[in-house]
Amino acid sequence: MFIDTHCHIDLFPSPEYVVRSVETRRIFILAVSNTPAMYLESIKQLIGNRYIQPALGIHPGVLVKQSSLIEKQFRAAIVNANFIGEIGLDGILPNVPIRRQLPIFHRVLEECKPQACVLSVHSRRAEKLVLDHLDTSFHRPVILHWFTGPESQLLKAVAAGHYFSINLQMLSSKLSDRYLKAIPLDRVLTESDGPYAMYDDRPCGPLDIPKTVELLASRYGIPCGEMEMQIQQNFERLLSLNGLSDRWKHLS
Repeated sequence: MFIDTHCHIDLFPSPEYVVRSVETRRIFILAVSNTPAMYLESIKQLIGNRYIQPALGIHPGVLVKQSSLIEKQFRAAIVNANFIGEIGLDGILPNVPIRRQLPIFHRVLEECKPQACVLSVHSRRAEKLVLDHLDTSFHRPVILHWFTGPESQLLKAVAAGHYFSINLQMLSSKLSDRYLKAIPLDRVLTESDGPYAMYDDRPCGPLDIPKTVELLASRYGIPCGEMEMQIQQNFERLLSLNGLSDRWKHLS
């Protein structure tokens, strides 16, 4: 089974096509959301779908207005959420300074801490702050989505036990070989980050996960089938470490 740990299905021009295509290809997806309202709408749209799991999110980019209402909605929805994403910090958003994001990220982590849940975390240009907050406020491994921080922070994240979701656009980067040398094989996951990530001048999507696995297998020097199985085992272990040991049996 292929696994896409970070995809914005609701932002594709035709979400229904994405849903149909992954059902036939058996691609498991964490359908991340940018707001609690979008998460609740995803639940309605994806109810009964075996391969797509909605994830509850507060993207740092949405915290321009109504942040109190968004946080209230998050607290109400997290009770039944096994997957959280996307959350985090972003150091280059023009309208949302990092000082506004920090207290909200801290409170989100505090809400997540007692829950059995897996987190997909955004950290662009704020890697040190994200890792410091995870160390003090969560204490469990998370998925670091599209991590591109300096090598010192990458090594810190590896030492802390976190997992790394890799997409095709990342693998096109000149830095990808150096990053992959530092990331243990048993911490690698795959993501599309569709429709944000780009490859061959087009948006990526869940159907690009097999190609992502193929390229990762080549970089790590192992067969594609072994890479696919390794990623599945990595995800299953991450679920177990976050109190969801029975969840994979239901999903697979």
